[in-house]
Amino acid sequence: MKKIIISLLLLILAEDYIIARDYSLEDCLNIAEKSSLYSNNSKLYNSNLEKEKDNLSTAYLPQVSFDAQATYQSDVMKLPINFPGIKVPEINKDQYQAGMTINQLIWDAGIVSTNKQMQDINFKINSSQNDSKILRIKESVTNLYFAIIQLQNSKKVLVQSLSTLTENRKIINSAVESGNMHRVNRNQIDIEISKIQQSISSINNDIIASKNALALWLNIEQDFELSLAQVPQINEKFERPELYTLNFNSELLEKSKSINNSIYFPKISAYFRLGYANPNPLNVFEKDASSFYNLGIKLSWAPFDWNNAQRKNEIATTNIEILNNEKQEIEKSLNIAIIKEKQDIQKYDDLLKSDENIIELQKTVVADKFLQFESGTINSSEYLSEFNKLNQFIINWEINKIKKLNAMYNIKLKYGI
Repeated sequence: MKKIIISLLLLILAEDYIIARDYSLEDCLNIAEKSSLYSNNSKLYNSNLEKEKDNLSTAYLPQVSFDAQATYQSDVMKLPINFPGIKVPEINKDQYQAGMTINQLIWDAGIVSTNKQMQDINFKINSSQNDSKILRIKESVTNLYFAIIQLQNSKKVLVQSLSTLTENRKIINSAVESGNMHRVNRNQIDIEISKIQQSISSINNDIIASKNALALWLNIEQDFELSLAQVPQINEKFERPELYTLNFNSELLEKSKSINNSIYFPKISAYFRLGYANPNPLNVFEKDASSFYNLGIKLSWAPFDWNNAQRKNEIATTNIEILNNEKQEIEKSLNIAIIKEKQDIQKYDDLLKSDENIIELQKTVVADKFLQFESGTINSSEYLSEFNKLNQFIINWEINKIKKLNAMYNIKLKYGI
């Protein structure tokens, strides 16, 4: 029984731990990447790469083919003269042949080796394109994370305001009950409390919706908390996967030039032919079906291609230039976006300094207004107006803090994490 109780307690504690777990932004990004199906693609790409290379390697294995044919021809070879005492056999007009041919590549001017290198580059292209998709997921997760943090901070300010207003209501209620203040003032306080409660309820719904979306990206339960992200370390060097994709495509085009140039080199192979035919193709006067074979080395070379290879290389060079232009334009766009984010950070720094000063001054205004309200010098509307201004100033301060941090992570994402 004692063991059962201990086990239940441990289970409860474990559940509490899971429910209470906080996720940092780094946690969210790592979990989003691991839980994404895109993370499995690397193994699939690698599997395809190995198979493609294996297929290319078969070019150096003996290529075996079988063939058979039966023909009838209108005429056959005949000797134009007769030799006395010698009977020259006639060749049959119906002929049959079946055989096997083996070709063995000896040298292909490096085509297979270059194709394997191109498959390696294709693997890198697929991987970098896959990384681009993962990066877009991280951008979505980051936006959701900061949206939730911003909502939570706004809620925290409203909850604190509600607590303050509730305490003040007690004082106002005592004054109303004692006949020192008209009840309309208490009613206005109650209305303001209800409005704050409505705002909190609306924010709660927004938080739940955003958390549900984030939970789907992370593939986790919806009961979780988020801890505020730390100021990120930013390496100001572009590591964007789409830039790597452009580089790899340029590299692939360079390799294609080697394939184009292979036309200028001969290819050497060996062959062996074994067959059974009637008549024997190597001795047509042998009328009975018989076997035959031949073997040798073959050289094939077609150095004249009417400048096709040269034009293909020029096209590849042009496409490389196009890719470089695209890369520079992407980097330019990213740099412009980064400059804007840095300007926003400076803007938020300035706003935060003024926010802090405004909040301190407004707190004194609200405190004075409440004393005046409590003494009956002013009505509740004047007090609530200043009280609401203070709440908005604090909310703005919290929002600007989050926006500044968000801008920092936006810069990190634009560089490519």
